This record gives sequence, C-alpha cells and structure tokens, in this order.
Amino acid sequence: MSSENLRPRFFAASRRSARLAADRACARVRPEYRALLAETQGRVIGVAEYDAGDQKDEAEVSVVVADGLHLRGVGTLLVEHLVSAALVDGITTGRRAQ
Repeated sequence: MSSENLRPRFFAASRRSARLAADRACARVRPEYRALLAETQGRVIGVAEYDAGDQKDEAEVSVVVADGLHLRGVGTLLVEHLVSAALVDGITTGRRAQ
C-alpha cells in the first residue's frame, strides 16, 4: 500500500499500522469481529472488517482497497458481503472506524 492509501485508512503513513491490521484480520476467530478479504491471483486486493467490541448490535466498519483498484467496485462488493454477514451475526448498526 502506498503512503497515500495508508494515510486515510490509518490516519498515518505507518507500515506498523498496516501490519497490525493484517495481524488482526488473520487472528483467531472472535464472535465480535469479522474480516472479509478480496483476492485475485493470490494477491489480497481489499479488506472489509467490522469490530463490535463490547456492543451487541453495533460495530465499527473499515474498508481498504489496493492501490490502482479504487473505483472498480472492490470496496462496494466487500461492504455488501460484510453487511450481509453482520446482519446474520446480529449487527444492525455500523459506524466508520475512527
């Protein structure tokens, strides 16, 4: 991810933030957290995730799409699938991750 793509996602151009996000997405399954990955040809091109924390029906939502693939529907498709999964999991309200 370029610095231009890291900054709006993590509010900094830190590679450490990106590594922590990758670790979180690949961690042990937790009922309050879900991550969906989009990939093509073995390369991850997008991630959408929600984290409900202690909330029962509300979660923070975040999305990131690889450089060069913005405005091609990758994020939209990830969000549509994440919303469907969240509803099944009892999440009814989302908020943008801060």
